[in-house]
Amino acid sequence: MKEHPDKGGDPEKFKTLTAAYDVLCDKEKRDIYDKYGEDGIKQGGGGMGSHGDIFSQMFGGGMGGRERGP
Repeated sequence: MKEHPDKGGDPEKFKTLTAAYDVLCDKEKRDIYDKYGEDGIKQGGGGMGSHGDIFSQMFGGGMGGRERGP
């Protein structure tokens, strides 16, 4: 709480801490960070960028995901 900008803390440091907390509290994001680092998080995970999200939404698992019935 001491780094919060409303409490006199540095806004940039607070953003950094908030981003780190966000990654550490989310198992999926933490796994991506462990594999690909900060760039993997910024690109949307797995180094695939937004394309991975689109494939996941369209096909339910991304490239190589499970197949759907006819």
